[in-house]
Amino acid sequence: MSAHPPMPLSSPAEFDSLFEPFVDADVAARFLSLSRKHILKLAIHGVIPAHPLGPGQRKTWRFLLSELRDWLLTNANSTRLMTAAMVRARFLKYARGRR
Repeated sequence: MSAHPPMPLSSPAEFDSLFEPFVDADVAARFLSLSRKHILKLAIHGVIPAHPLGPGQRKTWRFLLSELRDWLLTNANSTRLMTAAMVRARFLKYARGRR
């Protein structure tokens, strides 16, 4: 007998929204209109929401598009989408402050 009762789902779309797949840096880069290299820099420095996989210095990074969307809207004051130039400027400001 299971400790948790099964969750009633009304549609396949509802199921999909509960289990969003992680995407790699290439997909995240296309989503934010940035380069893969830039996405990885932002992830390494903790500027964007990202999930590192693996031990050691060299990590594989995965992203949830919903988290990137929420981050984008939050950092753009929810009134406009952040352009690639704005993301770069925020990253450079953040990177200068960490020195």
